[in-house]
Amino acid sequence: MDYGIVYEDSPALDAVDLEFGVSPLDPFYDDKVDILQEMNMSIALNFRVTAGCNEYREEDMEQLEYIAQYLRLVCLGGPDSFLLEAVFRSEVWDFMALPVSKENEKTMCESAIAACEEQLESLGEETDAEAASKREGLARVIVDGERSALEGIIAHFQRELKLLDGKQYYQERRLSDLDLLRPVDPSEVVDSESAGRAARSFDDYY
Repeated sequence: MDYGIVYEDSPALDAVDLEFGVSPLDPFYDDKVDILQEMNMSIALNFRVTAGCNEYREEDMEQLEYIAQYLRLVCLGGPDSFLLEAVFRSEVWDFMALPVSKENEKTMCESAIAACEEQLESLGEETDAEAASKREGLARVIVDGERSALEGIIAHFQRELKLLDGKQYYQERRLSDLDLLRPVDPSEVVDSESAGRAARSFDDYY
C-alpha cells in the first residue's frame, strides 16, 4: 500500500498489524514502562507480520520472536516479578528474549492468540460471493491476507503452547550457568561433623 494505492502483487496484501501495550492497571506498570523507556521503546508497540498461514519468512519469524519478547515483559508478574527489581534493570529486556517461566510463557502465548482471535473476529465471515467491483475485490484480497496472517500467528503460538514442558526457563538456565545442574562430585560433599571440628580448631588456634 503506497499513498492510498494498492498494488495487486504487493506483499502487504498478505500482512497484518498487531498492537500490544502495558496496561495502566498492571501492578508493575511503572517498572515495565521504565524498562521500555530505558530501551527507547514505546509503552505500546505495533508489529507487522507478513505471512501466509503457517508459512513464514525469516524476517516474519524474527518479528514473532520480538512479539514474544515484548509480551513476556508485558505478562511478567507473580513469582517472576523479582526480575523487575532494579538490580536486573539493565538485563531484564535481554532475559525476555528467552522463556522466563512456564506460567509466563503460557500467559504470553495465550495473550497473543487472544489478540489475534479478537482481530480475526472483527474481519467478519469469509464470503464466496462475487465482488461487485474491482475495488471491492481488492478490499477482499487485503482482508483475506490479514485473515491468513492472523491464522498463521495463532497457529504459531498454539504450537508454542504445546512445547511448554520441553522449554528451558530462566531458573534452569541460571542454575546451568552456575554449573549447579550437574551431579555433585563426592569430593564436594562436606561432612557436617568434620566441618564443625575444623571450625572449632580454627577458632581455638586463632
